[in-house]
Amino acid sequence: MIIAVLGDIHGNASALKAVLEDIESIGIMTIFHTGDCVCGQAGNHNVIDLLHEFNVQGVQGQWDHRLVRYIRKRKTQAKKLSEADLALLEQAYHECGSAHMEYLGALPRMYRATIDGIAIAVCHGTINSQRESLRGDDDDNKFKRQRELEPARIIVSGRTHTPHEKLLGDTLFVNPGSLGQHEDGLAHYAII
Repeated sequence: MIIAVLGDIHGNASALKAVLEDIESIGIMTIFHTGDCVCGQAGNHNVIDLLHEFNVQGVQGQWDHRLVRYIRKRKTQAKKLSEADLALLEQAYHECGSAHMEYLGALPRMYRATIDGIAIAVCHGTINSQRESLRGDDDDNKFKRQRELEPARIIVSGRTHTPHEKLLGDTLFVNPGSLGQHEDGLAHYAII
């Protein structure tokens, strides 16, 4: 089994296209994403189109959730988010058509798959929350709690923008890092 995982694309369609072409060129057919497809750069609708084109399965991230609820919750979001964050939502909203919004709205909070008998769980933050996150230096007990909540052999999460991996018992935890907004300017993804 060889899979690729990516996440936190944040509208960076050119980075996503380059990474997907690289993954395809080495023959990996199964790709998962950890959400936050939109809001960051001006390529939001192109990101969603590429995820469709390459049949990338994934989950709804916190920014995806905010965008789907943007019109209904604009006043509430204006109280909680910065001007810059609201501008990102506004930009993404105007770039995305109804099919793009439906795609984001239909993404699950957690995606489960079994490949070659190995159970895989993909989430944005943690198994039970989009807003929480797993960091590489977190206490092992926090990771073990995720395994208790979801008995998968591979648990993939995003949100932190920082790649890490940790093997605890028979469970591998992987965060691919940010494909579209990592502080080093590189497009991060992981191959498992």
